[in-house]
Amino acid sequence: MTYPPALLAEMEKMLRGTRFGIDDLLALEIGVWHATVLFDDTEHLRLFAPAAMNERDRAENTPLDIAYRLNRSIWIDRLEAFGAEGDKALLDWKGLGSFLTPVNHNRLPSKRGIIKALANRYRQGRSLNDRDAAGNTPLHWLAAHGHSKAANYFANHYRTFCLDLSARNNEGHTARDVARLAGHHDIAAQLLIREIDNYLGAAYIWQQMCADRSSYSRS
Repeated sequence: MTYPPALLAEMEKMLRGTRFGIDDLLALEIGVWHATVLFDDTEHLRLFAPAAMNERDRAENTPLDIAYRLNRSIWIDRLEAFGAEGDKALLDWKGLGSFLTPVNHNRLPSKRGIIKALANRYRQGRSLNDRDAAGNTPLHWLAAHGHSKAANYFANHYRTFCLDLSARNNEGHTARDVARLAGHHDIAAQLLIREIDNYLGAAYIWQQMCADRSSYSRS
């Protein structure tokens, strides 16, 4: 499997901010269609053979499945128009967090971008995936209000704080979507890198689970 040189250069650049490299993508059978959806790259679409758009990676996802999981709306529209295969039920996933009453959620310091208060909330055993009546998590609010320092801190430590990067508000937007729509492109770019890191990490876990299950069934 090879990637077009221009796409490869962009992927290598973005992967520097993750735990993974090109060898990991190859090991997980992330094809060019998967990669362009995962990296949200629409510049090289014309280079790819339509016959490969329904291939599955080692996590058993088609490119359209990835688009559904990560709410890549442009890719969803394009791939559906091409007749690509995917499990549309994945769009029904809203997120891990519970809804809080308006009074409780207004106490969250996310609108003001206070890192310490949010971190303490987590250390006290409370989830940072809880959502307000509009379905927004604290990360949504950080992204919406352009709190770059706080948003990037929690994006970079999403595993530490068990953040659900794919959580969608009632309008169907992830935190990255909110940042992009609000014009906070630095936050959106950092969240994209974390989404890539999270997907690849989850794909490795799924691969290992399948291997363990196969080994168990043979014993």
